[in-house]
Amino acid sequence: MPTQTAKKTHFGFTALILGVISILLLGIRFAVAYMRISPEIFGRMNQFTTLFFCILTPLAFALGVWGHTRKNDSKAYARIAIGLTTLPFLVLLVQFALSFFVR
Repeated sequence: MPTQTAKKTHFGFTALILGVISILLLGIRFAVAYMRISPEIFGRMNQFTTLFFCILTPLAFALGVWGHTRKNDSKAYARIAIGLTTLPFLVLLVQFALSFFVR
């Protein structure tokens, strides 16, 4: 009986794509804050970008970790995706923490 090779998975690449999209949504969220638009439009755009950022970031991180642990997956893409999703989160966390100390 011939041995079958394991099928290549694409969790790392998918995580990278989702990580890039989440970074773009975070940038759009900050850009919306500086636009001269009505409060109603601002609220809608801010909710939209925040909702998808909050969904895509953990999903990209989880897929990146999963892709990193898989044998036949791209570990480089998975590491880049983990970095892309972790660094902006840490920046937001530091901004949040500093908001308690800076008056």
